[in-house]
Amino acid sequence: MAWHAQLNLNYTLEAGRTVARHHHTGPLRILQSLYPEGNAVCHNVLVHPPGGLVGGDTLDMQITAQAGCHGLITTPGATRFYRSDGP
Repeated sequence: MAWHAQLNLNYTLEAGRTVARHHHTGPLRILQSLYPEGNAVCHNVLVHPPGGLVGGDTLDMQITAQAGCHGLITTPGATRFYRSDGP
């Protein structure tokens, strides 16, 4: 069974703080926003809970940032792509 996941992530500036606003469908998510460098830079971890991709899976992401915003997006250390005869 193929997964189709979508993520819309928008960084906005609110009272001098970069804030991540997001909406998702399917298995593609953003974890809690972190601010290790202070309010100017929003750090987010992008996760795909199934743990890997197979033929036919689709991950669509739309990421925008308002002027003056700073975001950092990262993923967990290990991601797998499995061999498949799928599309």
